[in-house]
Amino acid sequence: SIRELRLDCFTLPGFIGNRGATSLATCLMQNKTLESLNLSGNLIDDEGAEALAEMLQKNRTLTKLNLNGNNIRKRGAVMLFGAITGNSLHPPNAAMRELDLQFNNVPQLESGRINQCHITGDII
Repeated sequence: SIRELRLDCFTLPGFIGNRGATSLATCLMQNKTLESLNLSGNLIDDEGAEALAEMLQKNRTLTKLNLNGNNIRKRGAVMLFGAITGNSLHPPNAAMRELDLQFNNVPQLESGRINQCHITGDII
């Protein structure tokens, strides 16, 4: 079974973009084995981040998500953070340990922690 999947543009030529991120997120809602997903440099913006956030509300196996070097803005980052912290409809995602959002379009995003998850931003 696959535990780590690298679809970053540095190891796989081309970009999956929002369509690929959304399709992958749909598949990963039922994931029971994948722990680490690298989607860095794939031209993913808030639309793809929203799909990934919805996946994080259901997926309790993934522990590391690398979205470094995409085009995610504040709205997408807030949705991802919300999936980790939980809300009245969904409990917090206690499985997530690392979320990398460096080199996106989220001004002044500081590195830090949300619950048990380490967030890597542009300001360390």
